[in-house]
Formats: sequence, C-alpha cells, structure tokens
Amino acid sequence: MGQLWLSLHILYAIYGMSLVAGNPCKITEDLTADCSHLKLSAIPSDLPRNIKALDLSHNQLKKLPAANLSVYDQLERLDAGFNTLHQFEPALCKQLLMLKTLNLEHNEFTKISENDFTFCVHLSELHLASNGISNIDGNPFEKLENLLFLDMSHNKMISTALGNKQQLNNLKELYLNSNKISKLNKEAFEFLANTSLQKLDLSSNPLTEILHQIRIT
Repeated sequence: MGQLWLSLHILYAIYGMSLVAGNPCKITEDLTADCSHLKLSAIPSDLPRNIKALDLSHNQLKKLPAANLSVYDQLERLDAGFNTLHQFEPALCKQLLMLKTLNLEHNEFTKISENDFTFCVHLSELHLASNGISNIDGNPFEKLENLLFLDMSHNKMISTALGNKQQLNNLKELYLNSNKISKLNKEAFEFLANTSLQKLDLSSNPLTEILHQIRIT
C-alpha cells in the first residue's frame, strides 16, 4: 500500500507540472498553463481544454489567431506580453467569452482600431503598456463596460483622449504615464465624464500647458 501511495504521489507531482507528454508548458493545480520563455512562434494546441489562465509571455509570437485559442474557451486570463504582436483579432474575445484579464504589453502595436475590443465585454483588466501606440481609432473601448484597469503607459500618445464618446463608466485606474502628452484641454477627459475613476497617472509626460480646468466626475 505504501509503495502504491508513493507511486500515486509521484504521478500527481508529474501531473501538476505537465499534463501532456512532450509539452514544455507547465500546468499548475489552479489550471494555469505557463508557456512563457519557450521561444514559441505558435500557440500550443495540446494543452488541457479547461485551463483558466494561459501565459504566453516572452516568446516569439507574431499573431494571436482566434481559431487557435478557441479550444481554450474557459480562459479568464491571457498573457501575451513581450512578443512581437502588431495586430489584434477582434474575433479573439468572441471566442473567449470568459476572458477577464488581457495582457498585451511590450509588443509592437502602433494603433488601436475601432473594433479591436468590441467583443471583450467581460474584461476587467487590459494591459497595453510599452508598445508604441500613437493612434486611437474611434472608440475602441466603448464596449468595455466592466473594465476596471487600463494601462496605456510608455506609448507614444500625444493626447489623453481615448475616444470621443462617454465610456468606461466603471474604470477605476487609468495609466497614461510616460507618453508624449504635452497639453490638457477641455476635451481631454470628456470620454470619462461619467467614470468612477480613482487613480489617474500622467507622470513623465512633457506637459507644458493646461488649457482648461480639468474636471472628472
């Protein structure tokens, strides 16, 4: 009996590290698949289908194909930071309806398109820091009614305006530090007119003019 228990214990330990023979990703007990730092150029297709979190950071990914991730439809957290992504597929969130945290920091995005996050309606955290984003097309965050945290720091934004409509009503934290924002005018925060914002970081910007009293209610 003791030998049997030991064998089962060893199997459990191996199971906890990797559920698929030959797959270098580590699977933890909380259903997190750690596939970081593996020089991956494609999304692994043989991970457990019921994983809740997937860490793809520090790899060589150029794309995040929605079709490749659709098999992991229980995902709540996706980390694709520190890759070479430059385009986001709107269909990704349509496939991952339970996604709450999306990390795309340290990639090569230069713009956010109108429909990028249309289907990311359950997101509570969105990390877009350190990309090179200089252009916001339309109102890409309009549908993110559950978003609490948005990090746009260390980009090339010249304006705080992330849209031209009131949106992000439940946003608590907004990071726009270390951009190229030099002026704050009347329209700077109109998109946050009805927000519940508690923290706004504009540090390390070349601010030289505040052209109007800034009021966020």
